[in-house]
Amino acid sequence: RTGLFEAARGGTLFLDEIGDISAAMQAKLLRVLQEGEYVRVGESKARKSDARIIAATNQNLKKKIEEGSYRQDLYYRLNVFSIHLPPLRERREDIPLLIEYFIREFNKSLNKNVEQVSDLAMEHLLDYHWQGNLRELKNIINGAMILCHGDTLEPRHFHPDFFQQKTRTDVETVSETIVEPAGTSERRTVMGDAVEMREALKRNLWNVSKTARQLNVSRTYIYKKIKELKIDIPR
Repeated sequence: RTGLFEAARGGTLFLDEIGDISAAMQAKLLRVLQEGEYVRVGESKARKSDARIIAATNQNLKKKIEEGSYRQDLYYRLNVFSIHLPPLRERREDIPLLIEYFIREFNKSLNKNVEQVSDLAMEHLLDYHWQGNLRELKNIINGAMILCHGDTLEPRHFHPDFFQQKTRTDVETVSETIVEPAGTSERRTVMGDAVEMREALKRNLWNVSKTARQLNVSRTYIYKKIKELKIDIPR
């Protein structure tokens, strides 16, 4: 039957968890990448491969090469152009966008009408460590939406263990959510203009956390203003 390399002819083949394949599979894959040929199981005739290969891993391949568990020639054959994607905890400005995407996705599959996340829940989501990265975020939003019967995800909709976990700023985050710092209302009035908000973000190189600290407001407020004022964040 048709294999993956044959099915991907003229297109793209995505190989996930490339750092976990066996030594035997590494040798076979190297041959395909190097010679541009593959052989169907049960055949002896070589067929030409014409697919773009994209591979992903969360392993440190250079370290595995030093340990002798990964082929150096395969690593350099794969590493033509690499993209390093930082863990979710290092790109927290993406979290609200991802949450919005997952909410839309689960609204369809669960037949829900959720529109937003409450401020307290969002603060916790932003400060959580996210060891499981996107998969963990997606599962947590999925679980919360199963229990939500309104249009807003509240802390009570999330698994009890999630809000008992320590966040990056621990109690300080909750305090910031409940008690607004002095002068916040005045600053919010000043920052109601899209131009002013855009300039503040620009001064901080579009870093939401730095902008929030400078304006003495929460990150949630900054994200809400970005959405409300329709400010485009450069990527």
